[in-house]
Amino acid sequence: MAPADVILVNARGHTMDSLRPLVEAVAIRGNRIEAVGLASDVERLRGSATRVIDCEGRVLVPGFIDAHIHLFAYAANLVSLDCSPRAVRSVADIQRVLAQAATAKPSGSWLRGWGYNEFYLAEHRHPTRHDLDRAAPHHPVKLTHRSGHAWVLNALAMQRLGITSETPEPPGAVIERDASGELTGYFMEMEDDLSARGVPTLPEVELDEGLRLAMQSLLSKGITSIHEASPYGASAHWDRLAAMQKRGALPLRIYKMFGPGDFDALRSRDLFFGATQERLSVGAIKFMLNETSAQMLPDRDALGEQVYTAHRAGYQVAFHATTEAGVIAAADAVDAALRRSLDDARDIAALGLRLQDHRHRIEHCGVCPSTLAVRLHSLGIVVVTQPGFIAEHGERWLAEVSPEHQPRLYPVGALRRAGVRVAFGSDCPVAPADPFAALAAAVTRRAASGALVGQEHAVSVAEALAMHTSAGAYAASDEHDRGSIAVGKLADLVLLDRDLLVVSPEELRETRVVWTMVGGETVWEG
Repeated sequence: MAPADVILVNARGHTMDSLRPLVEAVAIRGNRIEAVGLASDVERLRGSATRVIDCEGRVLVPGFIDAHIHLFAYAANLVSLDCSPRAVRSVADIQRVLAQAATAKPSGSWLRGWGYNEFYLAEHRHPTRHDLDRAAPHHPVKLTHRSGHAWVLNALAMQRLGITSETPEPPGAVIERDASGELTGYFMEMEDDLSARGVPTLPEVELDEGLRLAMQSLLSKGITSIHEASPYGASAHWDRLAAMQKRGALPLRIYKMFGPGDFDALRSRDLFFGATQERLSVGAIKFMLNETSAQMLPDRDALGEQVYTAHRAGYQVAFHATTEAGVIAAADAVDAALRRSLDDARDIAALGLRLQDHRHRIEHCGVCPSTLAVRLHSLGIVVVTQPGFIAEHGERWLAEVSPEHQPRLYPVGALRRAGVRVAFGSDCPVAPADPFAALAAAVTRRAASGALVGQEHAVSVAEALAMHTSAGAYAASDEHDRGSIAVGKLADLVLLDRDLLVVSPEELRETRVVWTMVGGETVWEG
């Protein structure tokens, strides 16, 4: 038997594999795990060229899987102006940031700010076009809300884009007007429309730098796989990631979602669900079930037809659904697709298990009573949710959501008790991509202030760790390849400075990564 390339010894390895939950040594050949167990189990694979890494008694876990993240938005934010609550506390602070940036850029060039959250601003309101005009009257300004679903533009930006008080709202979007009918500068669900109108994309060199910084940041938190969840511009994103893969510039694994408008192009390019180019793979077709305007949700029949078409073709489907109505609409669409498939025996014969073990996903599942959770389980729907929101937005929920509805918010515990498979994602840059903060929030259910938010939905550390590793692999139908430390799986591993299963819940968020390994290669060291 050929010797191992790398052997890890003196580890406390939490494998996420129920057959062998704890190991002290791991042998790696190429990019996969060759053996696990005691030191004596892997010693036979040591050769003269084998690299031996002493873990010094530290804790080894599978690489974390962030099952819902917006990589390109995160990258853009890292090379844009930080207007998040960590950097600004008032509209005046935002004006200061913009005014300072304007002095360093030629008049007429765009300024981009990101991450503002009106709840944490002293004024408790969105900035307006007039606020931005006073700060940077000679620069078009695009200020992105922390949600990534809303923007504020100043007068020059709206002029450049041809937006006036007469501009109609695109379907499902919001163009806010004041009592006199004049534009306030606030827009919701307008990303595609604003891009089509001419908001310039980031310069290539800036986007490349943003992507590099974003991926290094993720690796520093032990994240080795991500599910890139942006359906807008997804084909262009795929092409860029594929080019990066070709030149060896993808240090982590990316499952890429697409929008319904990409469906025909995907099939024409033979990019079917699960198609993989080394570290890049085709993910779900994602549907946005928003409730942001008079057109509350997509037409039920049209949605059902699109979901069935994708399902019948063997694609996984994902639904952005933060409200109870959105979750119900997603469940109805999956239910209808499954019933239609079962009515057509030829589909079952042609696609077999894929139609039965579909693993269609609901992203967020922000409001879900226990009876609805039972229905999700019966339909085989996977939920990818964001426990980090509890810490990031818990104060706002407690202030703005009625007490009778608060127990339904991000109900991880109720979903698990109903038998639903739950995976964790950050939704970064809406919230930080920090698995340790997410684990702490899932276990304690505490907002940043320490206030409890739905404590009945707390889960154990072991359950939360599984949701950020093995469950993320399951959500992408990748459990044969990643999510646990087991023979034959990819050697995506993380060494930590403390034992997550031993320290107090309050200590979880203080965890530090010693090193991160992807495919047997150390890609980040602290």
